[in-house]
Amino acid sequence: AADARRAVPDVCELATRHVAPLARDPSLAPDLMPALLELYRRLLVDQWPAFVVPHCQPAPPPTTTTSTSSHVQILSARVGTPKRKVLRDARAKAHFEAILDLVRRAVGGVDVPAVCVRRGVAALRDAHAAHRLYDLDAFQRDWREPIAEAAFDALFERRHDLLADDLAGLVRDLVAPRFDAFFGTFLPAKIERFAAEAASRSNATLADPAVRAPWAAILASWDRATDAPGFVAAIKDAVQDVAYLRAQFVAARGGGGSSEGAAPGGAPASPSAPGLLFGGGTAGGTSPGVVDPRF
Repeated sequence: AADARRAVPDVCELATRHVAPLARDPSLAPDLMPALLELYRRLLVDQWPAFVVPHCQPAPPPTTTTSTSSHVQILSARVGTPKRKVLRDARAKAHFEAILDLVRRAVGGVDVPAVCVRRGVAALRDAHAAHRLYDLDAFQRDWREPIAEAAFDALFERRHDLLADDLAGLVRDLVAPRFDAFFGTFLPAKIERFAAEAASRSNATLADPAVRAPWAAILASWDRATDAPGFVAAIKDAVQDVAYLRAQFVAARGGGGSSEGAAPGGAPASPSAPGLLFGGGTAGGTSPGVVDPRF
């Protein structure tokens, strides 16, 4: 085990610097990315200490007013208090970020086969089950929201419908610490983006109340369930509603082309503003269950 752990940095260097760039090529992704994602899953699950170590916060110096015996005070001062877990060093941080960046790309489902999406979700799920990945400060700060948004967009752009349950479950697990921000800020911003895209494709304008009304109805009727089955069912229902509205807008305005998938021009849908989910809570947003005033 010790020999394997010492080899992890070199394995990561080879994988992230030489294999991953090739796996991002859509023509090579079906052959390279599934195996690479499985390697990343095994690294995160089996070699977690190669990336993450406990951070010990020194205990406060002993005082003369405490009744604690002197030998206990000395031991406490030497050992300190385990506070949180952090990335081991700069090299481990670079490898950790490269791994999660490819996982995010896989979960987003753009130009990758379904097996890549499935393995990206599995890497996250298994690492969290084994080591509480989602609770790691570095993950919460830099990766929780981008990955949640990638999975959300994959669902609503209908990239891999057969994996809707897996993707919706992942979104739920990632936003669980901040359901208030998800329902109050993140979700209204996403629905507004969908409405703007549909209006643009059909030569309509959001200033028209008739254009805005059906999108406001989707937001108003969204079931705010937070349990896993209810949350997943609500997202899947909304995916169907959004797809139907997109098709209706195109048909009603005489537009052409597909109403699903990527944003105009074939590019992936543009991300929403950063920080909607975990970078500021509901400040400036609305409370859960309240329709965003912009609608």
